[in-house]
Amino acid sequence: MTARPGRLRAALLTVFVAAALAATPGVGLAAGDLTATDPPDGAALDAPPSAVTLTFSRRPDVDESHVSVRNDAGQDRTAGALAGDDGNSLRMPVALKPGGDYTIAFHVVFADGSDLTGIKRFSVGTGAPPAPLSAEVAQRTRESVQQRHSGHGPDWIRSSMLMLNGLVLVGVVVLLVVRRPRKTTTGARWVLREPEDESDTRG
Repeated sequence: MTARPGRLRAALLTVFVAAALAATPGVGLAAGDLTATDPPDGAALDAPPSAVTLTFSRRPDVDESHVSVRNDAGQDRTAGALAGDDGNSLRMPVALKPGGDYTIAFHVVFADGSDLTGIKRFSVGTGAPPAPLSAEVAQRTRESVQQRHSGHGPDWIRSSMLMLNGLVLVGVVVLLVVRRPRKTTTGARWVLREPEDESDTRG
């Protein structure tokens, strides 16, 4: 049985679209989110913690993620390498001093290729919650952590996937512009036959 051209084209389009979605990082999946921080956002601590921990709704890629902890003078107070656990958390060692406000800035890449950027605040030894950052300072902080993340170098896997996605989309466009073959109608032949002579047979 031979497949009709229309059905074959529809099947090929389905394959190409599915491949395009698979080649695009994070497509079709809900975005990852920050679910908890330690210290909590807005916390007023009496003593400085030895590390900050961020927990997300999905598993982060430790090698592609970046977390910084800074005081209000902009000094980085991290004291070690970022580490993950067997779940969805990242842990960054810090060396903090009492009597100041601190900002946690993060740019996290998840295992599916999607990412998340954000900032959280806490204070140590001030007896009051941290003062909120101005919109300008908050934006600069986000941009700074993203730039530091980009220093990890190019992600060849994601670049290759994006290139494959582009090729797949080109294939979809080509299939869409291909004209369907026109149907031809073959006229039916009519054959005229002379009526047969009928004779009565009488016994």
